Amino acid sequence: MAALHTSTCEHPPASGASKGEPRAGVLRLAAGLGLLAVLPLLAGRLLYDPSTGGAARLWTCPLLKATGVPCPACGATRSFVYFAQGDARFLDYNWMWLVIWGALVALLLVLLIHRLRDIPRLGRVGTAAVTALRGRTWLAVALPFLLLIPAWVVALANVDAISAGIR
Repeated sequence: MAALHTSTCEHPPASGASKGEPRAGVLRLAAGLGLLAVLPLLAGRLLYDPSTGGAARLWTCPLLKATGVPCPACGATRSFVYFAQGDARFLDYNWMWLVIWGALVALLLVLLIHRLRDIPRLGRVGTAAVTALRGRTWLAVALPFLLLIPAWVVALANVDAISAGIR
């Protein structure tokens, strides 16, 4: 009597990488996290002008120059430059962009940890947010502008330091 031969064929994971090998998505996410964490600080170091002891003036905000009212991004570059130098003067400019940058780095770090632990990307909070936005195009369009309000408030509060030398 012939014995039945049963073969146990192991299939590789769906991502195409065998167990133990880093997945391409994880590597891309880690690279993006590294770039997001390092590039603003590197740019801040490179834009420092030792002759003036501050940020090199690369451009002038057209809205600030024309109206005297800063845009939400006014002072962000100087804030990063001073922060990268370890100078507390970053608080005199639009420091809210440092908070936004830190939040983005933290978000990417959480996504990276979720990918490494095979936790679903969105989770409960993300799924609830997507569900809330579904069918509400106006909210999806307005949300980025609403998120700029804190940066604009900080720019308005620091308008004197931001506009020094422009008017």
